[in-house]
Amino acid sequence: MRPLAITGLGVVSAAGVGYDRFREAAGAAEVDLFTAAPTTFAHAPHPALRVAEVPAFDPKAVVGDKGLRNNDRLTRLLLVASRLGLAHAGIKVDGAFTALGADAVGVCASTAYGSIKGHLGARPRRRLEDPRYLNPGKFPNTVINSAAGYVSIWDDLRARNACLVTNGPTGGVDVFDCAATYLGAGAGEGDPRGAERP
Repeated sequence: MRPLAITGLGVVSAAGVGYDRFREAAGAAEVDLFTAAPTTFAHAPHPALRVAEVPAFDPKAVVGDKGLRNNDRLTRLLLVASRLGLAHAGIKVDGAFTALGADAVGVCASTAYGSIKGHLGARPRRRLEDPRYLNPGKFPNTVINSAAGYVSIWDDLRARNACLVTNGPTGGVDVFDCAATYLGAGAGEGDPRGAERP
């Protein structure tokens, strides 16, 4: 297998949004990225729980505000990370491919469950009321590979798209293994699936 290199990082983490904030936190002697007062869910039932969440997350600052209304938080996090990573690697800047092309860039994502909020929001309505009352714009958030699919759509990435159901802490490693397998098979080198698209 040919050697692979990481050429760009799109980081959305508890340290903040962007590579610079991540680098600062990684280089700090002591940094506490956990909070006992999260803003993304009701904390009352679990008072002892400490959470690492992205502080003051605003996807509009990176991807704009058009089309975000029905996207869940997981999708928004991945959209921002992807956009930042593409720019940091010099592949796509200000909406234009500057290196490679749409048929040569794909997505590999890892998630344990997909969007928990999407599942929890749809399930009670589906069971207690009627499936016809589900919002069709938000229903895709219940599908595990939805976030990765939206990244391909938003950034016009036409090579392979894979979302892995992982076994927890090894998810990040599984993604690299999946990407290496696709690249080893020639994905992204004039990908025929991407070339067939209009």
